[in-house]
Amino acid sequence: MERNRDGSAAGVSNCRGNPQLAPLFQELQSVSRYLSGLASHTPLPPPPTASQQQKEIYQRNRTEWQARFAAFNDQYEDLEQQIAAGSEAFRQIREPLTVANVQSQLPEGTAYIDLLEYRHSSPRLNESGKLDFEDRYIAFVVRVIKHRR
Repeated sequence: MERNRDGSAAGVSNCRGNPQLAPLFQELQSVSRYLSGLASHTPLPPPPTASQQQKEIYQRNRTEWQARFAAFNDQYEDLEQQIAAGSEAFRQIREPLTVANVQSQLPEGTAYIDLLEYRHSSPRLNESGKLDFEDRYIAFVVRVIKHRR
């Protein structure tokens, strides 16, 4: 089962069994979407040649961004705790996923491959304060190998 940050795979089925959790779960999804958008829009630092005023504006924007992010992250964690208090299934899906847990669910001689697409950014050469973006992929492979004795 896919595990999203907002626990949506477990959340939908949990809300059917416990309607009191539905509003909390909907709010959790909303806060999760907001955090995702906020994380992808961090203030960019000014170029080294920026004026002192531009640097001060950046610092103010960065501080405001960090405060907003921290506040919404705290709200997210509070909602998670409230939902987990009312749902055993949600508590289980929020437990950390380890390689050993995944391996224990796979038949011997098989592998689990998880692909992640992400957007990489890097500073442009000879253009201060500008970034180049590139879509990239990474694969995580968990294998189950038969032990020989």
